[in-house]
Amino acid sequence: MKDLNPPDRKSQTITASKVVFLILAVAGAILFYFFNYGLLGGLGLSSCLFALASCIHFRKAHNRASESMDTKMTWFLLGAVVFGVVLMLFNVLQSGPDFYAGIAAGLIFMAALTYGFELTLIWFANLR
Repeated sequence: MKDLNPPDRKSQTITASKVVFLILAVAGAILFYFFNYGLLGGLGLSSCLFALASCIHFRKAHNRASESMDTKMTWFLLGAVVFGVVLMLFNVLQSGPDFYAGIAAGLIFMAALTYGFELTLIWFANLR
């Protein structure tokens, strides 16, 4: 007989986000180890740190999943993306070190990815 219970999309999304962030943390650490203070080193360092922070953030995601799309966390993540873009533009226009451009790129990438997972989680939680 067919199972009438729909799959739990919230827990699947949380598990997928944890796996993605842990893989990105390991990849970022490897990038920083091999490329030190270059562009890819900055990208690796910031990706590693922000991926670990995002993984910790999603540990208690079941409690927040029933909230609306307009939360403090979504606004914070959107602000982090904008801040990363401004930091990247400022660094490029000032001809700053590539390491800082890599850090800004990692901030943009990880904040955007976390923002996407957060919105997906809230959307799945609000499905009826």
